[in-house]
Amino acid sequence: TLDVSSAELGRKPPVQITVPTGKITPALVAELRRSLQAHPGDVPVRLLTTNWDKNTLYELGFQVNPDNGLASDIKTLLGTHSWAGTV
Repeated sequence: TLDVSSAELGRKPPVQITVPTGKITPALVAELRRSLQAHPGDVPVRLLTTNWDKNTLYELGFQVNPDNGLASDIKTLLGTHSWAGTV
């Protein structure tokens, strides 16, 4: 499906980060938070947690600049398949 909610409200489309649920630890959450805070901007962030039977999408409340190295930081932290970019 096509999500047009951002366009309808005049907002920039969010970036999406995907993490398997079993990989989430307090240390990983802290590192993810640091990475997002290091790239402030005006693009919202979504986190998709995946499990064999359930996927959950969270709006994180961070606003980032996805064009200044954030993708590289996220891929280094979580793996190359974790970064979906703007969706």
